[in-house]
Amino acid sequence: MISPLMKMLIALIAIIAMFFANLLIIFARNKLKGIWKVLLSLLAYFLLLLSFLFIIIVVFSPS
Repeated sequence: MISPLMKMLIALIAIIAMFFANLLIIFARNKLKGIWKVLLSLLAYFLLLLSFLFIIIVVFSPS
């Protein structure tokens, strides 16, 4: 069982990860070329996947 304060912290980490993923995607698509564009995009998509998993944990954990 996860405490409500821990749920809030996990949700906040997920929001921050989504924010950084958004910045990385914008930067990679507009400023970079080649392998750096691919690597930064992969990192951004990993952050999105991580934030999705955190949100699933928060939503489906018993209160």
